[in-house]
Amino acid sequence: MTELTNSLRAHWAALCIRRFMELTKCGLEDSLGDLLANLMHWSQHNNFDFDAALDRARFHYEAELVAEGAANFPEDVAGDLHDALSGVMKLISGLSGVNSVVDEEILKSPEVSRALVVIDKAARAAS
Repeated sequence: MTELTNSLRAHWAALCIRRFMELTKCGLEDSLGDLLANLMHWSQHNNFDFDAALDRARFHYEAELVAEGAANFPEDVAGDLHDALSGVMKLISGLSGVNSVVDEEILKSPEVSRALVVIDKAARAAS
């Protein structure tokens, strides 16, 4: 199996852009904006939340940068990330006993787990 890297992800995106340009006859300069606009239309027609998908894409992008050690954070960001991680941990620990079923679901949710890992990796990379 091929190692999944950010270079490979960029290559896949280039293939998509190239094919989009072939189909629409648009130039490289307009291709990304036009494709995004078309994806907005597609999302509307297929009942997808484009903004939520874009937020998720940004989250994945940042996580992938951190995973490859490519993220360059200003020094003050390390402290902010540490504070954010501490805040999330306090929030989670503060939920204990409120509603054990909800607590379990929150703690085990992939979103919380992924956020904690990304914040922790980013803080370590920045410090």
